[in-house]
Amino acid sequence: MFSLLNDRWRTNELIRVGKSGRAELQAVFGEYIAEWTVEGKPYYATFRFTAEGPKGVSLVTPIGR
Repeated sequence: MFSLLNDRWRTNELIRVGKSGRAELQAVFGEYIAEWTVEGKPYYATFRFTAEGPKGVSLVTPIGR
């Protein structure tokens, strides 16, 4: 089971976001953890995609933190 979680069921994408601040990634239903870095500082967010839920997510870097 541990191998499924870490190898087969994990989406590991590196996306570089340009000046527009937008990126697209295809995803399946499930729970996600996003990690991004701005000026060397890491940020994290968790979210879930379901059949009934939204079809997208916006991740915003906190300002002034």
